[in-house]
Amino acid sequence: MKGYDCFLENLMHLIKRGRQAEFAHRLRPEIALMTDTVELFGREAAARWLWTQPLIIATEKPKIQMLSAQLMLQQGWAFHGKVKLKYVLVVDVLLDQLVHLTLLKESDQATDKNEESLRLEHLLKQTQKFWLEWDIQQDTLHISENWLDYLHSSSQETHSWHRLSPSAAQIAKIRTQLQQGKSVPEMEIRLNCGEKGMRWYRLELVLEKDDQGQPSKVLGLLSDNDQQQREIQWLRRLAHQDCLTGLYNRFMIQQLIEEALRSAVPKQHMTLAVMDIDNFKQINDAYGHDCGDEMLRQTALQICKLFAPEDLVGRIGGDEFVILMQTTGTCDQVSARLDRIREQLQCLRQPSASSQGVSCSIGCAFFPTQGTTYKQLFLKADAAMYQAKRQGKNSCVFY
Repeated sequence: MKGYDCFLENLMHLIKRGRQAEFAHRLRPEIALMTDTVELFGREAAARWLWTQPLIIATEKPKIQMLSAQLMLQQGWAFHGKVKLKYVLVVDVLLDQLVHLTLLKESDQATDKNEESLRLEHLLKQTQKFWLEWDIQQDTLHISENWLDYLHSSSQETHSWHRLSPSAAQIAKIRTQLQQGKSVPEMEIRLNCGEKGMRWYRLELVLEKDDQGQPSKVLGLLSDNDQQQREIQWLRRLAHQDCLTGLYNRFMIQQLIEEALRSAVPKQHMTLAVMDIDNFKQINDAYGHDCGDEMLRQTALQICKLFAPEDLVGRIGGDEFVILMQTTGTCDQVSARLDRIREQLQCLRQPSASSQGVSCSIGCAFFPTQGTTYKQLFLKADAAMYQAKRQGKNSCVFY
C-alpha cells in the first residue's frame, strides 16, 4: 500500500477497470463486511457483493490510525449511489489487503452545526446530546430536560456532579481546574444510564469569565459516543483476533508465544505444535468456500475445548493453526495427548460436505531443547508437520 492512500478508492478503481481477479486478491480470505442490512464473511462473498454494488465514492481523505504494526484503520464519508455513508475499514498494510469494512448510513438526527441551537429543547430531544451549565460562584448545576427524560429521573436527583461521572476524583480534578480559570480538554467518560446501562460520552467544557477575569460559568456539551467507542474497542480486538475463527491471529499469537518463551522459568518444558487440516483445498473446491469457512470455525472451536486454558492457540493462515502447550510431560505423554485431540477432531462432521470427519497433520518441536525462540521452534515444528503429510497424513510427527 502506497503511503496513506484511501484504500476504498483503490478498490473502486479496480472495479471501474474491470480487474476482477486483482480486486478479489485485495480482500483478505477471512474478510468481514457489514452494512445496516448485510453481514458477510469471506473473500468470495464480500467480493461478489462489492462487485455488484454501485461504486462507493469517498468524499474526503480518510482519517487514519495504526492499530498495530500490520493493521491500519481508515474511516471517512462516501457516497454509495445517492446514499451518504460512513465507512470504517481495516487494512493489512503488509499484505495490502482489506481485512474489515463497515458501511453505515448517515444519521438523520439533528447535528450541532449551530451551537446556539443546542439550548433549544425541541432540538436536543432529537439528538443524543445534552447541555449543562455550572454557575461556579453559586455552585449550581443545570442540565437540559432531555437528559432528565433520557434517564427517566427528576431534576432533584441529577443536580449534582456525581451523577455525571464514574469517578468522584475525576470530577474533583475538573472542578479545581475550572475554578482556577484553567481550560479542560474534551474527554471520554462512561456514565451509568440506568436501564440503558453504562454508556460512553464525550464531554466538552467551555469556561466563561466575568468582567474582572474571574471564572464565573462553565457551559458543557455531552454527546453520546457509545457506538464509536465500542467500534474502536472492537477494532482493537480485531487487530489481535482472527475474525473468522475468533482465535489469535498470526501477529498476536507470535507475540504471545515469544513472551511466554521469554518468561519461562528454569527447567520449564513447553511444546510448540503446528496443525494443518488434511485435504482442506479439496473440500473448498468440491463444496465451496462457505463450507470450508464453517469447517475452520468448527475446528477452531473444538481445538479451544481440547487444549488446556493456559495453552496458547492461534490461526496463522488458511487451514494452519499453531499451539504452545505450556505444561508438557514426556514425548510419549505429549504424543498421547495430541493423538486424543486428532481422534476428537475426527468426530466433527460437515453435513453439507462429507460424511468423513476432520483429520489433521501435526508437527511438534520442544522448548528449550530444540529452540528457545518462536522462529526456531516454528521452523522445526512446521518441517515435522510436512513430514506427517508425506507419511500419509492424519498423524503427529516430532522433529
